[in-house]
Amino acid sequence: MRRKDKEITNVNDKIAIISKCKACRLGLSENNYPYIVPLNYGYTYINEKLTLFFHGAKEGRKIDIIKNNNNACFEIDCDTKLIEAEKPFNYGYEFKKFKISLIIFLGGVFISCTSIRDHFVRNMLNDWEERDNKILSEQTLPENIIKILDIPYIADGHRGHLLDIYYQANMEGPFPAIIDLHGDGFFYGYKEMNKLYDFHLVKNGFIVFNINYRLAFNDAKVPDQIQDAIDALNWIDNNLDSYPVDKDKIYLIGESAGAYLATMAVLISENQRLQDIFNIGKSNLKINAMAIISGFMEWTRNEFKYWGMRSMILEKIMWSINFIIWKRTGKEN
Repeated sequence: MRRKDKEITNVNDKIAIISKCKACRLGLSENNYPYIVPLNYGYTYINEKLTLFFHGAKEGRKIDIIKNNNNACFEIDCDTKLIEAEKPFNYGYEFKKFKISLIIFLGGVFISCTSIRDHFVRNMLNDWEERDNKILSEQTLPENIIKILDIPYIADGHRGHLLDIYYQANMEGPFPAIIDLHGDGFFYGYKEMNKLYDFHLVKNGFIVFNINYRLAFNDAKVPDQIQDAIDALNWIDNNLDSYPVDKDKIYLIGESAGAYLATMAVLISENQRLQDIFNIGKSNLKINAMAIISGFMEWTRNEFKYWGMRSMILEKIMWSINFIIWKRTGKEN
């Protein structure tokens, strides 16, 4: 570029701009005439390799252009600011921008929309966990709490099959028990994110069982998560005598995805027909009450965001069955 003093050369600065901006302008050439289209985009930067993903359909004008001429360029800008001055001709405009020429290979774009989506979701979840781990490391946790961590309720070495137990060290039990199922949309979240909340419950006189379950995006679907919740309840039921639990005061709580899993675990455990429909076992643990917060209960809404979630985390047969069950509420058990 002509103004070398304004050129951004540090790769981290370039990635910061790409990360901050929301849209780009993709420049193509059609029969020696320019064709520019604004697009949403995503990117990964792994092992010093930048990969860009442009949003678009599998067919259309830009695809036809790329098939004939895959030379392209793009430009993004952000942090725009008008620079005022006393004299009009001294006005200016400040912005951060990044531009590059590239060659687009269609074969990599259309191999699998699902694999591209999964690639982005994995990177997004890794970023979220890195962010949340930093937040968790900065939390100040209460003292005088007995913490029994990472107990396997299924001995398969899976992170999703672990639970924690917390109760007060300076009080004698038995304590009323709360079983906590975390939320975060079925495909993210771990028990550690609820630890501070659970410690508050402990300070109010409860023993808390903080449950992990397999995440739906990685190696499970929602029916598997329901089974995980039931397996955790069964482990607690089989080990009540080992901990200071008041067996007549056992409560189940969950928020968002956890609220749904808690509800389904109890409903299925109480209904043989549902056990047969879902091919899921039951729990015999006596739950005295439930508290569900912002439960994700509606799977049949005809909105775009629900299409994507259903395709990633929910078997088609299951949301169809849910629809049938809820339509029949009050007519059949």
